[in-house]
Amino acid sequence: ALNLLGAAACATWSGDDEVSRIPVPSEAAPTLPRPTPSGPTSSTTPTTTTPGPPPVGPAAVAPAGAGDEADRRVVQELLDRYDRALTDLSAAPEAADDPADPILAAWHAVVPAGSELDEGVRGRIRGRRAEGLLVEPVEPGTLSYVHRAEEVVRSAPPAGVLPPPEELAFTWCGWSPGLGRRVSGPGGGPGPVVDDAVAHALGTGRVVRPGPDEPWMLGDLLESELTLLPPGSTDPCG
Repeated sequence: ALNLLGAAACATWSGDDEVSRIPVPSEAAPTLPRPTPSGPTSSTTPTTTTPGPPPVGPAAVAPAGAGDEADRRVVQELLDRYDRALTDLSAAPEAADDPADPILAAWHAVVPAGSELDEGVRGRIRGRRAEGLLVEPVEPGTLSYVHRAEEVVRSAPPAGVLPPPEELAFTWCGWSPGLGRRVSGPGGGPGPVVDDAVAHALGTGRVVRPGPDEPWMLGDLLESELTLLPPGSTDPCG
């Protein structure tokens, strides 16, 4: 059925009921940096240094390196909200341009309005809408898109910026069990399913928080690998 989102992409459709798959991005998704080992890498005695005082006050942020469980929870909770908002928006494409619709408000609570990700996703939803197509869950209340965070890395904040922004980079595994369907069929009822394959994807992403009193938002979601699975396939991300 539906491809998971790339840098600013979602499934697009052709006029003959076939789904055009997301092309490979023109630039490869960035490789998530591996954290620097915390211990010595040889049998020699490491040099001992005296650490400076820890940061205090509003400028204090967690150091760069491997994200802890709290960081991973931040990323996964944001991805869960993103998947819910994307599922709802894809099933109600008219909401993509209705500022008064709570579906669009929920979307913009996760993805910044006007960002590349926002414009890319909503542009493709508009394209489906213009062709009389939408995406809906297999069962009411379930999701058409699912992303699971894997490795999480905390980026170093830029020097001299107060309050320091926070950024978490991550890898993800995802799948899209949703159904591509025409808006209406004969007699005005639900239209036929035109795509029921399952897409499985891997990629990277980034969440950001400008300051300690600001909410976390999804900055990027890049797709680096895509595999199509048979209809009815179960979650490949485990």
